[in-house]
This record gives sequence, C-alpha cells and structure tokens, in this order.
Amino acid sequence: IDTQEFNMVSDYYTLTNWNQLSFFLKIAETMERLAPEAWMLQAANPVFEGTTLIRRKSKIRMIGFCHGHYDVMEVAETLGVHKDELDWQVAGVNHGIWLNRFRRRGEDLYPLFEKYTSKFDASQFRPSNPFNIQMSPATIDMYSFYGLVPIGDTVRNSGWKYHYDQDTLEKWYGSPWGSPDSELGWKWYKEQLGEVTNATLALSKAIEQFPGASLEKLIIEGSKGLSGDFAREAAQLYDRNSMSGEQHIPFIDAIVNGNSARFIVNTLNQGAIKGIDDDVAVEVPAIVDSDGIHIEEIEPALPERVVQWYLKPRILRMEWALEAFNERNPELIIEILLRDPRTKSYEQAKAVVGEIFDSEGEYV
Repeated sequence: IDTQEFNMVSDYYTLTNWNQLSFFLKIAETMERLAPEAWMLQAANPVFEGTTLIRRKSKIRMIGFCHGHYDVMEVAETLGVHKDELDWQVAGVNHGIWLNRFRRRGEDLYPLFEKYTSKFDASQFRPSNPFNIQMSPATIDMYSFYGLVPIGDTVRNSGWKYHYDQDTLEKWYGSPWGSPDSELGWKWYKEQLGEVTNATLALSKAIEQFPGASLEKLIIEGSKGLSGDFAREAAQLYDRNSMSGEQHIPFIDAIVNGNSARFIVNTLNQGAIKGIDDDVAVEVPAIVDSDGIHIEEIEPALPERVVQWYLKPRILRMEWALEAFNERNPELIIEILLRDPRTKSYEQAKAVVGEIFDSEGEYV
C-alpha cells in the first residue's frame, strides 16, 4: 500500500514505516544527548520523509543523500555531450528531481534533447536491466508534460498512467521487466542482492585463503558469479584509484577539512525552491565547506508545471504520512487508501490496515 502516486519506488515505505521513522528519531535524540555537534548523514529510505521529520523535530546537524542525480550523466552521454563540459542543476525532492539547468559553455542543451526525442522510437527501447530507465519512453513522456527531464528515480516515481499493470509498465519502461517496481523487476533485484551477499562471502573466504594477495586478486575472487552490471560496480567500489561516487566521505572531508566541493543534498528548503514551504526537505545542489552547506541559487527556477503538478502533490503525501506517524493514527492511513484507485471498498482498506498495524502490536 506504500506504492502511491509519485512514490512508486518499491522499498520507499512512507505510510507503514513507523518503525523506521521511530528509529530515525531515536538516533537523533541519542545524538542530541551524547554528540550534539555531530552530523547525521541520512541515506536510509525514506530520505524525503526522514529528513523532513528529523529537521522538524530535532536540532541536530543533519543532511540527506541519494545518488539518483548521477543519471544526468546518462542523459548527456546519450546526447554525445562529455560530462566535463556540462553546466547542470537538478532540483526537487528526493526521488523527485528535475533537470532545470542543462548547458554546455553557455549553450542550452534542451534543444539537443528535443532533437533526440523527435527521433525516439519507443518500440525499440530495450533496457539492459530493470533500473536502466533514465532514457525510457516514460522519461520522454514525462518531459512532454512537465517541460523538464525527470532524473534518476523520478522516472519511476510517476503517476498511475505508467503503472496500471505489467503491460503498461513494459510499454513505458521496456520489456521484459517493466521497471524495477514490477514483480519481475523486483524479483531480478532481489536475486542480484543475493549475488552481492554471495560475493561478499566469497571475498571474505578469499581473504582467508589468500592472506597475502593483492586487493585486485581478492576482488577477482570475490566477484566471481556476479552478473555484468554488478561485477562492474564491485570493481569500481574497490578500486583504490577512484571514488565510489557516493557522497558521504567527500562530505566529511569538506566539513572537517574545509575541502570545498559541490554536492546534491537533502536539506530544508529555506527559500531555495519558490513555492515550497521552508520546512520541507528538498534535494538541491550545494557547496559544502567547513562553514557548512550553501545551497546554490536554483537557476532557472523550476516551472510551475513541475511545482504545482508534481512537487506539491508529492509533498502533500509526505505530510499525510508524517501526520499519521506523529499521531500514531492508522485511521489516517485508511483515509489515504480510500483515495487509492486500487481500493474497492472501505471494508477492504480497513482490513488491510488492521492486519498491517496489528502485526506491529505497539501501534494499535
């Protein structure tokens, strides 16, 4: 039931994830007591609800991270633009970010994207894996409505138009999976997680078996059995000559050592995105140094179509989820489900919420 309009990512629980939200607050309360000057680097989902909740309830230093913004580079690569030439911004909320600036040496690259879409043949789209959907038909269609390119998991976090059934999913996200959030796509993902677990165990055994081996040798042994996509990720993760791409360590370096760098962060809006309340967590670019987090001016501003038709409906669902959690009120979850197109009756909604929250014991 956590799969809702503008929140279709399968492991992004917001309505029923009270144990996770409670855990977030417990960490924040512990930090207030034992380490009030420390930073919480929030990467566990739901980052949007979690960051907003903690920043409203606690005075700790806290930042949220995701990595979906890197799909900007896939857009650029598809168009034949080198990443080092890009001047880009994304802005929105976690799993709801939009490519508001896309330039090369001052030239707007959106006309180049338009040229690409004019020749795009949706019937020929074949993803290499369920997550390979940045340049899917769904992206092109969302662009035609919102006027900006959705980036990363925003492509998945679309409306019901793209998610009614398996045939619909495959139409917009490609066959055979139809996105990571179909039954087939999620089955693939869970199998890959099993591979990663096995590879980690293999790496552990390799360390025991070859105590004097080089890191490269250990990676080869530990990566045996991984599929191509995950084998490449494992090689990158353990490559001593390159960063993983995750932002946590560079952020610490910027805050502690003053090595200024640019990040995409989740933090309170505080006027960054026009039309959004200040106490809502947004995902925006920022320069980070020893003096803190300095959000970039969002230029050009997000269009009204994105703010009014995507961000505000998603924010409303966040507010519903947090209100239900803060009040510990499952009746509010029932009310949300009554507005869900899959719900057949009040009795059905009441029964499913009762079953879920009875299993949690402490909440009902």
